[in-house]
Amino acid sequence: MISSMTRDEGMTIIETLLVLAVLSIIISIPAVQFSRLKERSETALFFETFQSSVTLMQNYAILNDKWTVIEFRRPLNDISFRVASERGHPIEHKLPLPDHISLLNDLTEFRFSRGTGHISGHEVIRFRTPEGIVEFAFQLGSGRYEIR
Repeated sequence: MISSMTRDEGMTIIETLLVLAVLSIIISIPAVQFSRLKERSETALFFETFQSSVTLMQNYAILNDKWTVIEFRRPLNDISFRVASERGHPIEHKLPLPDHISLLNDLTEFRFSRGTGHISGHEVIRFRTPEGIVEFAFQLGSGRYEIR
């Protein structure tokens, strides 16, 4: 009885490495797209939260007849919202800037006047985002702003 031996051929190390390289490229494409999507979502959420906080401070000044303050603090990389004469007030909060957004202004402070909600400054606040510069131009006396 003669047994026949068959030779099994497998993949060489080069072929295996080539397959792994192609697979790793295919798998990494969604990860890159996900990080861009995450960055855009964080940017949109930051600006929505910022606008809501500005509205909160203005409404509080009008309805409760108290001065409110918004501080843009570049060294601390955040924006502080507070009632002027009180510490630890329930609406007091800080809005940290995401890593990919930077504040271009130095320390700037705006005050919403009590009773009317008019703003004390008229400076333009600039943020650098991955999509470009975003400006919030506060209108002196009115409390309104426009986004450019």
